[in-house]
Formats: sequence, C-alpha cells, structure tokens
Amino acid sequence: MRGTRCALLCLLALAPARPTRAQIMLDFALEMEAPPGAGCAPVEALQRAVEARIDRLVFLGDPAPARRIRVSIAQDPTTAGWSAQIVMRDERDAIVGERRVSSEGARCAALDEALVVVLSTLIGIAEPAPEPVEPRPAPLPTEPRPSAARERGSSGEGRNDEPARTSSSLPAITHDAAGERRPLQLALGVSLAGRAELGLLPGVAPGAALELLFDFGVWELLAGASALPHATEALGGGASASLRALTGEAGVCLEAAQPLGATFAFCAGIQAGAIEVRTEGLQAPARRLEPVARALLGPRLRVPLATRLGLIAALTAAAPIAAPRFFILDPGGRRDFYHSVGLGISGQLGVYWLFFS
Repeated sequence: MRGTRCALLCLLALAPARPTRAQIMLDFALEMEAPPGAGCAPVEALQRAVEARIDRLVFLGDPAPARRIRVSIAQDPTTAGWSAQIVMRDERDAIVGERRVSSEGARCAALDEALVVVLSTLIGIAEPAPEPVEPRPAPLPTEPRPSAARERGSSGEGRNDEPARTSSSLPAITHDAAGERRPLQLALGVSLAGRAELGLLPGVAPGAALELLFDFGVWELLAGASALPHATEALGGGASASLRALTGEAGVCLEAAQPLGATFAFCAGIQAGAIEVRTEGLQAPARRLEPVARALLGPRLRVPLATRLGLIAALTAAAPIAAPRFFILDPGGRRDFYHSVGLGISGQLGVYWLFFS
C-alpha cells in the first residue's frame, strides 16, 4: 500500500499542468470587402487595432482558423452614409455571430472606430470562458516546517497557486482609431481620355489627353499632356489656315465626396503649350508657332470598375493667361483671322489604371 501511494504521487508530479486560458484561445481570420478607392481602412490596420484593444494576438495567419470574420462594407445610396455587415463563421462554415455597423459620415473611414469595438466584442464572446478557480482555504497562522515546504516543492503541490491572468484582468487599452484609419495611401496611375475643347482653337476641337495620377488620400496630383490635332479656319479666296495645339497640364485635386463608391473632387491647375498654324492657298504660305497659357478649374469624377481599373470624367473651365492672335498680310494690309481668346471649356472622358494602391 505504501508503495502504491508513492507511485501515485510520482505520477501526479510528472503530469502536465492544466492549460491556462491563454493557451486555449481561438485563432481568427479577418476578411474585408470594400469598394475600390473608397478610402476604407486596410484589413491589416483593423487587425492591429483590435489586437491592441484586447491586448493579445488573435490573427495568427493560420490557414485553418477556428473562426473566420468577414466584413462587407457598402455605401447607402439614399443617405450617402456607410454600413458594414460583420459575419463570423466556425470551422463548419456555420454562422456563429453577426453584427451590423453603420455611420452617417460621408467617408468610409467614419466606420473604423465602431468596427474596432464590435470586432473586439465578437472575439471576446466567441472565446471560451475561463475555468472557475476553486477557493483555497486560508493558511494556518503557523509557519510550515522546512521539511514540509521541501516536500511540497518536490511533489509539485502548491504550484500554479495564482489563477491564469486573463484579458479581463489586463488594464483597458484606449485605441485611437483615427490614428489607424488614415495611413498614407499612395496610389500611382495613368489615364487616357478623349477630349473636346471649346475656346482654344476655332469651333469645338476634338483631341486626346494622357495623364499621370498621384493619389495621396484626399489629395491628388495630376500631370499630363493633351493634343488637339486639327482645326480649320477659312481665309477667303480659297485659302485656309490649319491649326493644332499641344499643351501640358499640371494640377491638384481635393476630394469632396464619395458617392456610391466613386470619388468626386474639385481640381485647379495650369495649362501651357503652343498653337501651330499653317496657311494654304496664299501666295506665300506661312507657318507660325505661338505660346498659350491658361488657368484651369473644374470638377472631376473617378468611378472604379475593378480594383485597378475605372472610368474618369472631367469638366474644366479655362481662363486666359497668354492668348495668341493670328493674322495674315494681304494687299489690303494686316488682317486678323483668328484670336485664341483662351477663355473656354473642355470635357474629358476616359479610363484610368492604377499601377499600385
């Protein structure tokens, strides 16, 4: 009997301790679906914000996580606000939690703080509750014998006296979602568009425009070139003048709204280039090149069709800075045949492609 009791004590001493709550935490995966270019917080930023709030790692990148959370973000077409549908599924793809978050803010980023709070709550509900700790009797007011203390130390008794520290005993962490939701979101792209110009050349002149886009969140820088290849002005007597323009543009745009996932902005910039004129049917055909410069102002709309591809439209008013005047010399003296007043308007419609965002 004494030998059996010793064997049981040895087995108890060698047996592993019960897993603590920190060891049986579930691992999670977070997926996010949002309109391209809407300016929503990246999924990595949300993961960091949630883990900072609950003070532990829960998004471990496991290919087979215990819980999958999907966040679907959309804009309300009636109120122009934003809403997020949150669905949590278990290993069997069964729904185990569902929430909805909405905001009347005009920007997707208005959802960030609420998403961090709701995701933290869902994760806390899904995780197993800590096991109850049995109360220990108060120790006797006598000091233990040294031999008894050594005996407890060698047999494993008295270990893990304190309950495992859980997330509920941790100090609360105040997470500033505003610091996470607007990281520098740089996007570089190119656009190709058809263009119609009124006021630079005679009549409505068709052309094309090529632009580089530098997107810094609510700010966008533009740099490009446009060509109006041909316009004709009659000079009389069978003579005519052919005009064309080649200009470069640079500007800056400020995002004003995001209706239905699109980006609406107001832009201001400057246009500079040259107008070339060639005369035909005169005794002395001539070719001249004159500079032109204009200030630009107008709205701009970008509509995403895919992650990197979308439509772009712009309506721009122009005011003259330098406007050339063209004339010919005939037997009656100098005769102006066209004055590019520079004051005009142009429309642009095309496609854009983002190299990275």
